[in-house]
Amino acid sequence: MCARFRDPAAQNYAIGDFAKKAGVSTHFLKFYEEKGILHPRVQENGYRYYDIRDASLVLECFRMKNMGLSVRQIEKGINDCTEQEVAEMLQQRENVLQSQLHEQQMHLQGLQNLRVALRLCEQGEWSVRTVPDVWYLPHTIGKEFVQDSRIYDQLPQWLDWMPVVTSAQIARGNDAHAERMEWGLGLEQAEAAQLGFAPQEPAQLLHLGRVLEIYCSWEIPAEHGSEKGLYQYCMERARALNLVPEPVMFRRVFCYTEKGGTKQVHNVLRVPVKMAE
Repeated sequence: MCARFRDPAAQNYAIGDFAKKAGVSTHFLKFYEEKGILHPRVQENGYRYYDIRDASLVLECFRMKNMGLSVRQIEKGINDCTEQEVAEMLQQRENVLQSQLHEQQMHLQGLQNLRVALRLCEQGEWSVRTVPDVWYLPHTIGKEFVQDSRIYDQLPQWLDWMPVVTSAQIARGNDAHAERMEWGLGLEQAEAAQLGFAPQEPAQLLHLGRVLEIYCSWEIPAEHGSEKGLYQYCMERARALNLVPEPVMFRRVFCYTEKGGTKQVHNVLRVPVKMAE
């Protein structure tokens, strides 16, 4: 990309002076010399000198470095590539950046969603509405991990997409008491589609339909039983609104906080309901 021809009449610059005028460090110049990319004149006493033609090559190195190309790619691009080969290299790098950008955008969306959810928890917002389908990956039942290797094969993929993915819980019971509680991970189906993520069994797609949805910040008692208390709270709220709740609660947890010895969990609770006759 840059010829190594040197004009004997061109001004030579010592490495420190050249580095300052080129806007880089002497370490940068020495590093790219070691990689076979820069070729200063080296005198018998070891002093290195550059001329003005080296500046364009330095800028080329800096540009390719800032595009995220490796030193090996930079060396090949400068010393052993056609225009087409450079274009292909840049296309590969563009594909990587596009993928990283999509990932960062989804993480940003997850953070924004959590901020909104915390505000709704603070306000104690609730509604009766039809909610989107949610993917749920079971992880623990009671006090034990679920013994299914398929869960742990895909678990790292789920964790990679936090905070879009959140902790989730299913509590089942009778009209007043939770008898079976499962913990896992939750992800709305639409979000999974945005991510290009296809959960596999034993992940379940939950069709909750019409629910009583409650955002709340719940104080965690010193003793166990917070989940059972939330379950009972949901059932009582539904009946107070003249709704008939199904004996199941789906819960997504946004975060935990503690201040002055008071621990709280901030979450949204969803209970499938129908109108009382």
